[in-house]
Amino acid sequence: MQEYTFTLPLFKYSSKPIIISNLEGQAIASFGRTYRKKWIAIMSKLPIPIISEGAIVFFGKKDCRGSAQNGEEVIVQERTFKENLLRMKWDILIHNQQLEEKKYILKDISKVKTHGKFLYEKENDTLTIQKDMFNRTAYIKSDELLVAEIKVEKRFPRPKFRFVIHKENLISPLEIGVLYFIFNMQFD
Repeated sequence: MQEYTFTLPLFKYSSKPIIISNLEGQAIASFGRTYRKKWIAIMSKLPIPIISEGAIVFFGKKDCRGSAQNGEEVIVQERTFKENLLRMKWDILIHNQQLEEKKYILKDISKVKTHGKFLYEKENDTLTIQKDMFNRTAYIKSDELLVAEIKVEKRFPRPKFRFVIHKENLISPLEIGVLYFIFNMQFD
């Protein structure tokens, strides 16, 4: 059982890097939001929230990139408008230390926005990411077996999260951080 923490930026659309650290405070990975077009990245840094957030909402996609100190790299790209017309989908590319590239799919299968649920199809496993509204905890499960749980430590001014990995071989800390970041952008 491993425990890690990360703190999200104050603004949801910020491209500031997010550090994942272990309980000793050592940084093991970092990730952040990326923009496909340079002008959207520039607009996101404007001090006028109506303009900056308006441009991001209409033109920005929920993309993310992260890297770990062990050589792992995760790239998340939102699919095209036509593919996302009914349900949101993301492509997740993972590069290992041996420079192997693996491609997985993340799908939004929520029926109600207040009860968010994602499906992460990874090799032979299908993981579900689900949020419990009453105790502010998100769970990552594989066939009803708990893989990881993500708890909110503090909500204001910058949200801080602590997650515990129960099955280390199914999912890495970087993947959990990136998946929860996408989940948080979609539902909070």
